[in-house]
Amino acid sequence: MFKKQEKIEFFSKIDGVADAYPIIPANKFRPKWMSRCKQNYIDNKDRNLPSHLYQCPGIFDLYNYGFILPLWHDVIIKTQGGQPGFQYVNPSETLSKLLEGDPVTSQPPDISRWLPKRPHSIEAIVKFNTPWHVVTPKNVKLLITPIAYPDTFEFESSIGVLDPAINTELNIQGFWNVPNGERKLSAGTPIAHIIPLTEQKYDHRIREMTQEDWKFFKKRLFWGTHSFKHKKSLMKDMYKKHFRRE
Repeated sequence: MFKKQEKIEFFSKIDGVADAYPIIPANKFRPKWMSRCKQNYIDNKDRNLPSHLYQCPGIFDLYNYGFILPLWHDVIIKTQGGQPGFQYVNPSETLSKLLEGDPVTSQPPDISRWLPKRPHSIEAIVKFNTPWHVVTPKNVKLLITPIAYPDTFEFESSIGVLDPAINTELNIQGFWNVPNGERKLSAGTPIAHIIPLTEQKYDHRIREMTQEDWKFFKKRLFWGTHSFKHKKSLMKDMYKKHFRRE
């Protein structure tokens, strides 16, 4: 008997997001500068240049691994030099109702003040809350990184490891690099690179939330609130049983 091929599953709890702005394999995404670099290499191939950036596998091979998470809505971020924090504007209050929470939030000072930041980053951490959740094969964790060598640098995701057995949510927090001014990020803007921490090649599936997923959320509400201490081992056991990741 053949073992059923396990997949990495991304599902959205808001109908329509998976169709409009799906998470995509990283090899289907390239920053605009990469296309220009490739074309320059092709145009100058006959000149026998000793080296060219396009021949550097360490940079271009990054996009052969993992997935790209896009922003699922437009947002305007406003900052004022010398003033703490930031302001944001969403296209509609409906987004908060659909998400059942704010699409953009921050982190309290006891978290944000300890994270090292670039000199041009604001002190506050910008957090983009998404409707996406992820379920992975047994023991597969995910490395969350910023978009490497992007075309623009307004937002830079923080780096960390996500264990879906503890938390399936894909909420991206990071650094805002415009200390004074107003910038608009459009829906579809890539905000994070998600790389499975395994050499095994897995298929993936993009979908909307099912009734079985909803049952998991209702269970998780109890698991995460019944005790004064967050019990990671309990969360992991329940995740494995529910999604059959034994």
